[in-house]
Amino acid sequence: FIFSNSAATGEQSSGISLTVTKQIQKFFQAVAPNGWIANATGQQFSILHERVRKIAHFTEFFALGVCSTWCYFSYCRAAVGLTLPLATVAFTPIADEFLQGQTAGRATQLADIFIDTAGGLAGVVFGAVTACVAFAVVRRKIKRKIKKKRLKNG
Repeated sequence: FIFSNSAATGEQSSGISLTVTKQIQKFFQAVAPNGWIANATGQQFSILHERVRKIAHFTEFFALGVCSTWCYFSYCRAAVGLTLPLATVAFTPIADEFLQGQTAGRATQLADIFIDTAGGLAGVVFGAVTACVAFAVVRRKIKRKIKKKRLKNG
């Protein structure tokens, strides 16, 4: 998903993000009709569009961080810690921006690498916390079942 977005031409990428921005604006026109998002035009709309694009960068790498961390916890509970998910969210933004720089109408932006990495790191933290909580809940349920079974069997 990430690399396919980077492989889109500048015109395609802008078209997608403009559509999303307009849908967000339409939503805010319904829920907060007096707010700046609902009424943004001209320069304000350009600022809104740019913010939507940056939030999209953060969000897609947040998802990468969460998914890679959950995958790690599901399959690789070795002592290396979160090395694999961290390496994934550290190197994927660089590769992504490199690919983007090779695509027509697109450019590499250092700020995007930082936003992508921040999103990925936030995703790793969220993924690790939720995985640990899930494991603790499952472990507690298993212990309760074992305890009930022992009490039942005497």
